[in-house]
Amino acid sequence: MVDLTVMNRARMFATVNNEPDPEMTEKLRLRMREEQTVLYIRHYEPEQLLALLDFYSTDIGKSILDSQKRVSDDMASGVRLVSGEIGEESFRRNDRHQKPNN
Repeated sequence: MVDLTVMNRARMFATVNNEPDPEMTEKLRLRMREEQTVLYIRHYEPEQLLALLDFYSTDIGKSILDSQKRVSDDMASGVRLVSGEIGEESFRRNDRHQKPNN
């Protein structure tokens, strides 16, 4: 179950200069896999996980996973855009408050 969903999230965050970073993606994927496995065990009964696996093996389940990948990719773009805007605003604010070096 984790392997069906965790890769999309790792890809979303593992970028350098807005380009995918394969090494970082793999490290992040493994770490997120560990964390997500714990969460699935904590919050789902075994029967629920089996039902999810059954669902994701259907045509509609596969199409939903594909849609989730596109949503994750779009979210990553939005997060990078907003992060850049926030970083630029913070930089401008800090720059205005610094005293001149006279």
